[in-house]
Amino acid sequence: MIMRLSSILLLFCTAVLSNCSEEEVKVDLNEPLVHTNEPTKWWILTHPSGGNPGIYLYDEVNAKVDLSFNLPEDIISPHALDFDGKSLWLGGMGDNQYIYEISPIDGSVLSKIPNIQAQGIAIVGDEIYYSQWSQLFSIKKDGVKLDSFMVNSNAIVDIAIHNSSVYIAVNGATDPIILFDKKTGEMKDLFDTEVIGLSTLTTYDNYFVVVDDAFQIVRIDIGTHEVISRSSIKMPWSWITAITPYNVNK
Repeated sequence: MIMRLSSILLLFCTAVLSNCSEEEVKVDLNEPLVHTNEPTKWWILTHPSGGNPGIYLYDEVNAKVDLSFNLPEDIISPHALDFDGKSLWLGGMGDNQYIYEISPIDGSVLSKIPNIQAQGIAIVGDEIYYSQWSQLFSIKKDGVKLDSFMVNSNAIVDIAIHNSSVYIAVNGATDPIILFDKKTGEMKDLFDTEVIGLSTLTTYDNYFVVVDDAFQIVRIDIGTHEVISRSSIKMPWSWITAITPYNVNK
């Protein structure tokens, strides 16, 4: 009996080893991770007129704030925020305003670019794109001017750049997202968000992300323009003027 069990066990092990050698799994350690539409963390900017002004790192999974920073004392009307993985870039509207480079560790001001009003900001490599009324501008992170573009709208509230395409959020009757062609100056309405008082626009993976009037983080498929998910913000904020992902993948 013992010899028979030993023979069966030997045959089983041989078969397993044979199958393992035939179905060897090869893992490419250099293959990048594929990002999916998973909940993440967001940097959120709130306006002084709405109460609780500041920059917050919001954990969407656990519905809590991980970090919060006070705004610079000399900012008047903060509207623009983006994160490049190393620094936060903050801008606002009003006289004698700056674009601020902010530490994501302690909220300290690392640098300032003077004489800029920014309603929206998008960082692409070493360049900063920002909107001001009916114009878009691009500058270097050290403040060197690069280019400017006229936009056929004076109601730009935020901008985002995804795969070299420039997208504009406009506050209007239906609060549309618009594709802007820098070469021709042409604007193409993509879809209406119908978010009352739209103030925010960013991208993450293959999604537009906005905050709606019900204080929900809304993901919208860039290709189909369909709403993929809504996630309620569990914090007492009354005016969110910008949102940008902590996990930079834009």
